[in-house]
Amino acid sequence: TTAILELVLQLAARGKRALLCASTHVAVDNVIERIKDPSNTLRNSVLVVRIGKEKAVRSELAREYCLERMAKTESRDLREQLNRLPMRSASQEMLREALQPPKGQERWEQTLFDCAQLVCGTTIGILQHPALKLSTVPFDYLVLDEASKTTFSEFLVPALRAKRWIIVGDRRQLSPYVDEEWIASGVAA
Repeated sequence: TTAILELVLQLAARGKRALLCASTHVAVDNVIERIKDPSNTLRNSVLVVRIGKEKAVRSELAREYCLERMAKTESRDLREQLNRLPMRSASQEMLREALQPPKGQERWEQTLFDCAQLVCGTTIGILQHPALKLSTVPFDYLVLDEASKTTFSEFLVPALRAKRWIIVGDRRQLSPYVDEEWIASGVAA
């Protein structure tokens, strides 16, 4: 996690965009917690977005960065600020109208997703999210944590979204995932 934290901070400082995936929510949320830890002086230097169902995210700190929650909060705050203005320009009025739910929330989610320097989620959860399917902004890097637990098919979908891969795992920390039936069918063929 410490190595991933440093890697993410350096990539963001270079203007690179990364997709962080792991097989478990805990691994993904540990990285978010470390990046956004109040003692981390660089916590505001990375725009982080967490993909996945909010109820599956155990960490309250990581939950704040769930895409839907962020979009809802940010669009509401911006609408409220625009509504408080005594007079609005045509552009401000257009923005206020564009932010009205539900379309405003969807637009804001896609904007946050496309602007995020670090998009995080589980290998399975991330590929089910519509923002990833709609995005035309590629990732410079895929950082795969807990690689020894990830099957090749789980790895493949996020890997196709990134130009380069960084695979992180400690074979002594987590035992490798082995699908014995798949191996047996491959050997028998």
